[in-house]
Amino acid sequence: MSWEKVDLWPKAVLYMEYASAVDKDSPQFGLWCALSLEILARSAIANINPVLLAEPDRDHKHLLNILGLSSLPGHSAKSIGTVQVLSLCKILIPNFLDEDFKFSTSFSNMRNEELHTGSAVFATQKSSQWAHSFYRCCKILAEAQSESLESLLGNDEALFAAEILNKKEDAVLKQVRQLITSYQVVFDAKLQSEKDDLAKAAEDNS
Repeated sequence: MSWEKVDLWPKAVLYMEYASAVDKDSPQFGLWCALSLEILARSAIANINPVLLAEPDRDHKHLLNILGLSSLPGHSAKSIGTVQVLSLCKILIPNFLDEDFKFSTSFSNMRNEELHTGSAVFATQKSSQWAHSFYRCCKILAEAQSESLESLLGNDEALFAAEILNKKEDAVLKQVRQLITSYQVVFDAKLQSEKDDLAKAAEDNS
């Protein structure tokens, strides 16, 4: 059993290769992406220190096992759950924000529902609904361990991911600019005395 980045990272890459081999609207694509994202998150934490993945217990059995210090016969180390891994990502990886934690947790729940119930979640949730959030998490978690979208996905898939990320960023930027313009119109219509008061209030609050 290995919790080292040197083993976890190639597994995340392998699962993404499986995902890339199928149609992006197929349920298999979503499932392989969800599996890869969990391993990717574990790899990012292992890159900091693999012992962080050990399930806490009073006697430190799991921690001792991963350190190679356990002498208990037949004892197998137990790792923390996916949500705990993602919580550590939010704490330890600066760019992994609350929105990334929420998406990754939800995506993991989708994977569990797909694997452990009769629901065909990824048949009803098209990749276009989650692709941007997924690739954003991939980029953040890969770069946190001195990797990249290219090393995770391969050049072609990385270009596809970058296109999705850029389109979303352009759409958000356009929305912000429209919002600024609308506020500017309202501001310009005010009396000069009102403008002066608002400017002073903004300066006082800065």
